[in-house]
Formats: sequence, structure tokens, C-alpha cells
Amino acid sequence: MNKYIGMYIKSTPENIERIETAFKNKDYSVLKIVVHSMKPHMNFMGMTKTRETAENIEAIIVSEEGLEGLTDLIRSFIDDCKKSIHELS
Repeated sequence: MNKYIGMYIKSTPENIERIETAFKNKDYSVLKIVVHSMKPHMNFMGMTKTRETAENIEAIIVSEEGLEGLTDLIRSFIDDCKKSIHELS
């Protein structure tokens, strides 16, 4: 368990930075890839709500409908990730 927690704590800040950059640049394909790659960590850490947020982000990107709603979802996703890093540290 400690191994996976360590991996999560190490990789998540880098992924958050990639998400913020991709969103700022409206590079939705990269945004989707990064968010998707984080979902297994969410499962392992028991972060059900955060995983659901990730799925909602992906669905909006795939459908290309409601892109204006991504701001709140991205912020919520990042906030949850930062909070989980703090709690797991």
C-alpha cells in the first residue's frame, strides 16, 4: 500500500500541472489523456467522487458539449487531488 501511495504522491503534482497547462491551452486531447491515466489511482485510493469527476471531464471532452462547464470540474478535480496528497502525506 505504501508503494502505491508513494507513487500517487509523486505523480499527482506533475499530472495536475499537465492538466492545468492543457486546459489553459485548450488542448482537450492531452487533458483527456492525463485525466484518464489518473483514474486507476483514484480507484486504488478509494476516491470514488474524484473518479466520477474524471469520468465527467472525459465525457464532456468526448461529446464536445458543455466545454464551458469544464472549469468547475477541473478545479474540483485538482482540489480533490491536492487534498488527497495532503491527507496521504
